[in-house]
Amino acid sequence: RPAVTIVPHEQETVTVTVEVERAGPATIAGTLALQVPPGWTARPVRVSLASQPVDERFDFTLHRTDSSNTADTLTAVATLGNQTYREGYQAIAYRDLETRYLFRDARSVLRDVAVTLPNPLTVGYVMGIGDEIPAAIRQLGARVQLLEGSGLDTEALDQLDAIIVGTRAYAVRPDLHQHNDRLLEYAERGGHLIVLYNTQEFVPNRHAPFPAELPRRPEEVTEEDAVITILAPDHPVLHWPNRIDPSDFTGWVEQRGSKFLSAWDSAYTPMVSAHDLGQPAQQGGWLMASHGRGHYTYFAYALHRQLPFGVPGAYRILANLLSVRHASELRRPDIDGDAAPVPLAESENTQQTPGHVAEYDGQPNVG
Repeated sequence: RPAVTIVPHEQETVTVTVEVERAGPATIAGTLALQVPPGWTARPVRVSLASQPVDERFDFTLHRTDSSNTADTLTAVATLGNQTYREGYQAIAYRDLETRYLFRDARSVLRDVAVTLPNPLTVGYVMGIGDEIPAAIRQLGARVQLLEGSGLDTEALDQLDAIIVGTRAYAVRPDLHQHNDRLLEYAERGGHLIVLYNTQEFVPNRHAPFPAELPRRPEEVTEEDAVITILAPDHPVLHWPNRIDPSDFTGWVEQRGSKFLSAWDSAYTPMVSAHDLGQPAQQGGWLMASHGRGHYTYFAYALHRQLPFGVPGAYRILANLLSVRHASELRRPDIDGDAAPVPLAESENTQQTPGHVAEYDGQPNVG
């Protein structure tokens, strides 16, 4: 785990987790090792497997010895007695149907990605329906703190460099509705609150700092190779710590994004636009705004689909979003000499774009 392991270009080590599941009552002890490609070593070299029929989980640390190898595959190999196993399986079970097993090689692709993240960062994550974004954040070298149960009410949020509300979290997390004001207050005090694609349970006029509209049938861009237009090319979030341009949307899978906002207050800045063939340009998929001393982002582009496949640009965009709180270009000295955010909608480098309403009147603009 994961199927694709990204390695930031300047990083020399990466951790890979291997899960071993016993499908039967066999009581034979064994060993587990990683076969690594040239230019890498693994520690430990091998581990012992219990003789009892229990599931086990092991972490291996990979060390890079040759930076010229930018993509390759590593394989987990379990040996029990005289039998060697190189496959994993997924049980596919539906009511009233016979269970089937899908076998696949127990391997992960190692992919070198030119991505930078200021360390150390700690990111709070509000899990929604379940996705692999926390694992992707960890691959960037950041620490993830899942905000679960009473955590939204009791955790000291100000210590977090960013908080992400995961996909469809507003649909499945009653505690998120209850404590949403705490998240907005976190942003207002200087944090960065990032909301990923959500369904109609997310009501911007109630859950976001400024008015916006997510209609019952929101727009989406289903063509994964739809042309991306940068709307705010000088915006700091597109320049640090990684320079973001349309090439970072190359190699995306399944779709560009879904649940785009259709109208928004002038406090928001639309960052990019895209559209399917014959569709008007959709600008409501990535919006950013200053909120008090911090920032708020609505990001409906499909990171949850790209990151598990190791799409490099998705990791670079994620790294920049996580780093906003530390971007000096987003801050200016206030009258007391402390750092205070530059309101993004007022930045002289932020371009206003057609369809971005000056005052939100409750009517959809050209999203």
